[in-house]
Amino acid sequence: MNNDQANQSILPPSASISRRRVLQLSGLGVAGAVVGPAVLAACGSDEVGVSTGKLDKVKAHWVYIGPPDDNGWTQAHDDGRKTVEAALGSRVETAFTPNIGFDASTNQLFQQLTDDGNDIIFANTEY
Repeated sequence: MNNDQANQSILPPSASISRRRVLQLSGLGVAGAVVGPAVLAACGSDEVGVSTGKLDKVKAHWVYIGPPDDNGWTQAHDDGRKTVEAALGSRVETAFTPNIGFDASTNQLFQQLTDDGNDIIFANTEY
């Protein structure tokens, strides 16, 4: 299935969506993904021996395949990161790593980000 066929199966031929709306929706999705784990952690039950730790601050990291000002997917991801910062303020700590390639060092980067205590990692790559 090519991209045109995939798009036709998702949207009717007359449907259109602006770039601005896509960015708005991606920001909301990212904010939900960042807040979601904290909400789920708070919903645990002590009755079954599960610790219900609450995250005071979510540590989130974005990994980009290009520069954050590329006028494409990477910039849209970075706009989402900025939206999360604006929406959550001091409850979130964000960072990003630009220009990541597709080699063994990328696996090492993701392992380091995990070891550094990031609660969630967003990537606009195949990883």
